[in-house]
Amino acid sequence: MNNTKLRHNMPTLTGIEVVDPSKYIFSLNRLSDCISASFLVNWAIDTQGALAGFGKVIKAGRTVLLEFPDIDKARIAVTIYTRRVYDGVPGLEVIATHNQYESGCLAQAIAKVYADLESAKLGQVPQAVTLGLSVTATCQITGLPAVDLYDGLPLSKKALRLRDQSVYLSALEQMQQLLDDNFAFPRKINDLSQDWDDSSVLGVVYIETVEPTSAQYRSLSDNEIKKLMQEISAASEKSSQTMVKSIIARAVARIDIKQAQLCGTPTVLEVKLKQMDDKLVLPLYPLIVNRNTLVLVCDGRIALDLAETAIRATKCSVCAGVALVPAYASLGRAYELARALHFNAKLQGNGGYLDWHVGLLRPTEDIASMRHKNYSVAGQPIKLTCRPYRIGSPDAVESWSWVSRTLLGTAGLRGLNWQHSLKKLSSAVHQGPEGIRKLKSDGLMLPAPLEQYEGFIEGRRTPLLDAIEISDLYLLLD
Repeated sequence: MNNTKLRHNMPTLTGIEVVDPSKYIFSLNRLSDCISASFLVNWAIDTQGALAGFGKVIKAGRTVLLEFPDIDKARIAVTIYTRRVYDGVPGLEVIATHNQYESGCLAQAIAKVYADLESAKLGQVPQAVTLGLSVTATCQITGLPAVDLYDGLPLSKKALRLRDQSVYLSALEQMQQLLDDNFAFPRKINDLSQDWDDSSVLGVVYIETVEPTSAQYRSLSDNEIKKLMQEISAASEKSSQTMVKSIIARAVARIDIKQAQLCGTPTVLEVKLKQMDDKLVLPLYPLIVNRNTLVLVCDGRIALDLAETAIRATKCSVCAGVALVPAYASLGRAYELARALHFNAKLQGNGGYLDWHVGLLRPTEDIASMRHKNYSVAGQPIKLTCRPYRIGSPDAVESWSWVSRTLLGTAGLRGLNWQHSLKKLSSAVHQGPEGIRKLKSDGLMLPAPLEQYEGFIEGRRTPLLDAIEISDLYLLLD
């Protein structure tokens, strides 16, 4: 058998990946547009959507791996697929790569496909805007060439697709299946609560599961690899659904339907719910739900509680990043911050960590430089934050559960003893241990066990400022 014929008949592994899906989803700032965009991106990588009928699925999720009997069938399938995406999701960019392999070499082929995808992303030429290039009118939303009118406004092909009511209603219908007839999801940011205004806080939660690396497959046979990857894909899908359902159940369980209010501690932060079509509107929307990633947009008061709920709900290794930003901040910038916070939390270990930030970073600022600047004491080797926190238990000092339930409890900083002294405590913390000693000399006692540490665990870090920052933002749904 000659080599040309051998290569022609060799099985082919094809990798397909969407380029920067978050950029597509958050390119428009209206929640309804983001809902439609997220639905379309999921369709583009769904083996029951744009990928239906193509090859044998080895792995689903953010990166899809398909197996074809030969290279010709793989190329034809990708040609058809990319046309589907071009027509169905205008402006979305996808990359695909093929790798032929011999029997027993699937692990190497997987590693090669992942490497080729990364190389393709790095070497990608920015997309030229050709949709409607001959038209001189400009889209009022995206700035791209307009191709038609929508409510009297010239819009680009991408914007028209995102405003397509059939797409938007399909997305809502898919999510509504998670709720009973008493509740609905918000359709715009203002729906997150009755009293939503410029002073409100928007929460964006980013959670991602850790995918196995190709190195973990090297000692397995081809069939074992396929079986394992399919099991991992199924487990990731189940994990994402479990987290979403747990988050919804957590919120619904604390709703007083008669009062149309989401209850928790402290009562002053309870969320008054809006009504729509005789249904109560939940103050949350699972904007991105796929096998690897969960992104939640919600009222900022419940963001940290829901992030903890999601982490506890799954057996997979997950961490969470929570951005607490102004009410009408850019959803794209808030998402990028939450994602960066998740990455910071993931660096701490194998899962179960939570990180957050209140406010937006400057465009050129990163988390490490911001915290070095704002959470340190000049000339002293101490940190004014303990973030990221492991979830832990209420008895474990320096865990999120201890901060949220003990340090911020009625016997802690939310108690009567500290009700009017938090500003004084914040000022003292910024002075380091010496500031805490001066505060204690005035008769104010720190919550146990921080009293024995003089506010600074091991004399190097303190959770006090973290707790103070969220004392009027965090609603515990216990």
